[in-house]
Amino acid sequence: MRLKRMCVGVVFGLVLCSPVAAAPAGAESGVPIANLKDQGLNQFEAPYADKLIAAYTSPEWRDVIDMVMTYRNGAYEVWGGSGHIRFVRQRQGGGWSYRIVEQLGTNPIADQRVDRLATSAEETALPIPTAAQNTWPNAYERIVGLFDHPRAPDLAIVRNTANYDGSELGNHGSLGAYQSRAILLAAGAGVKKLGIINKSARVVDVAPTALNLLGTATREGKTLNGSTATGLYLARQDGKVLADILDGTTAEYVLINLWDGAQPTVLMDLVAKGELPTIKSLLDDGTMYGYGSISVFPSVTLANHPSTVFGSYNGHHGSISNSFYERETKTLVAINSINEWYRTANYLEKDNETVFEAVHRSFGDWRGPDNTDPLAEGAYTVATNEPADRGADFSTFQYLRTSLQPGNPADIPPDALDPTYLPCWDPAIALSYPDSYGLESQLDDISARAVMQAWNTAGVTHPAPKLVFMNFTQPDGTSHVVGPRGPEALRAYRDNDCRLRQVLAKIPAEARAKMAIFFVSDHGMGPMDKSNPRNTDDVLAKERIQAVEDGGFIYLLNLRAQLTSGTPTKGAASTLVYTVTDDDTGKPVSGAEATLTSGEQRLEGTTDADGKVTFSITPSANELVFEASDSGFNAARLTHDLSSAKGARTPGTGSPASLVLAGLAALVSSAGMRRARARIQHRNTR
Repeated sequence: MRLKRMCVGVVFGLVLCSPVAAAPAGAESGVPIANLKDQGLNQFEAPYADKLIAAYTSPEWRDVIDMVMTYRNGAYEVWGGSGHIRFVRQRQGGGWSYRIVEQLGTNPIADQRVDRLATSAEETALPIPTAAQNTWPNAYERIVGLFDHPRAPDLAIVRNTANYDGSELGNHGSLGAYQSRAILLAAGAGVKKLGIINKSARVVDVAPTALNLLGTATREGKTLNGSTATGLYLARQDGKVLADILDGTTAEYVLINLWDGAQPTVLMDLVAKGELPTIKSLLDDGTMYGYGSISVFPSVTLANHPSTVFGSYNGHHGSISNSFYERETKTLVAINSINEWYRTANYLEKDNETVFEAVHRSFGDWRGPDNTDPLAEGAYTVATNEPADRGADFSTFQYLRTSLQPGNPADIPPDALDPTYLPCWDPAIALSYPDSYGLESQLDDISARAVMQAWNTAGVTHPAPKLVFMNFTQPDGTSHVVGPRGPEALRAYRDNDCRLRQVLAKIPAEARAKMAIFFVSDHGMGPMDKSNPRNTDDVLAKERIQAVEDGGFIYLLNLRAQLTSGTPTKGAASTLVYTVTDDDTGKPVSGAEATLTSGEQRLEGTTDADGKVTFSITPSANELVFEASDSGFNAARLTHDLSSAKGARTPGTGSPASLVLAGLAALVSSAGMRRARARIQHRNTR
């Protein structure tokens, strides 16, 4: 591979250049995003995004911001404190291969090993790794998997857990190893007894593997890269069947138990101490992935729960994070609360298939209690406290969606809950932490009791549950508050073990013998550094950039400008009509202040109700510049090059190396970079 030199700026009179791996001819033409709307950057957003990238990757923020990522001009970008890359994806079978087409300095996600930072010893020695110390499992695939959906942001920030928010001692959401590594243990019918194996899986592999164990009929569908294929278990199947842990036989029933935010290293330490006997019994009877199950990005609940249920990435099922901005309605959707979780189903794509829907497609629909013989035909499926519950015959969240006071757990009728269940939680801890341990303990009791009751009534009002998805919200909430290894968080693990033990005891022995059990989590958890309280919102305020920022996602609020009538010509009288719109909604913006500048000439105007403004001008210079601004938006700038037939252009349409403070850090010392910052002249290099 040949090298080219990218010259990015002038410092102390020296031209700074860096060797860049140049891709073979045509390699940069990767497969574009099929459903591209406004995710990533367009030409109007790019100048503002470049300012933010420079700020976030500067020495001032490098200790708490690991990297910034985006998509523009057909390629994915990842920017770190010591370099950046642009990469494209290309189809390879039913998946993707990835090619770096531009690199300046160090590749921020070069280390994607799954076997690093996977043990308690490593976690103890390095509780909060820096960007240079961390590893980023499956990073290319996870970044691509996010930006496939129109809800994806313009920029995504990967925060280091050194970024303390002033309240919580545990957090997740990162692309890094600790927060991205979830649990995957399978046991029972059809599963090999291999113990802990030195391999990794992905959360998207759970659904197709469970369906394979059940003997579900395959179908035609879409693979990870959108290609049509037969022999799939789901309409959109990004994951694969984990054949290496299966013995070739099938299971009559499947139980999936998800512990939200359970950290593999914490769990295994408790197992080693004999404090999780139920999990230990499953491990003795099955196989656990020692390097974990890698989450989708971001490593948060409402991106990964649906990915577990759908077997697809968040950019395909639609619930891209715990919160996201709906551009068309200009609404911040925040579904990450106990009172809002049940609304997640409203944001899931219809062309994806849940495990519940796949089971019914294969084994038939349960006809329900109104049928003359409710046991006669069809599969019965159960989802308890699971946001992605579409297609389940019984769902606790369905009660919350249809009750008179939606979201109130008290609306779940008592006859849907087992009366013999014994609470496992500590009332004293619940009093000390009512909004985390206290509330979530009660919710998890409901989840366990509902599953137990489903088995109580099996064979009476419905068939035995063929598929059960039982979600426990602990230990996530408590780990956030006290840290992943806080004593109250460890108690939450023991509580869950107690709940699962009671559920398994309720299942008849004959059914247990025919059942496969998946014990999983949705993401990991990392400790926070209390000594470093920082708020990344400060960057937006300092740079005076209009944006919606939430959970590390940044959605820029921009105007868009277009010349809709007239052709500017140097030295000739021209009547030009410009239209100014909201870049997100496409709606015209009235009352925007507009200017048209040509050399010393400067005309001013205001857009009308249709977002239009008209100027009459005889351009005298080689450049004609139109600008529009309005409160609550970043201004739009359109430049016409009148020296030739090049026409109009806007800032930011060239290579992302137009702003390279991050990459320069790999070439000059931090001190020298700070001294030279004001003197660097940034420009598009292509």
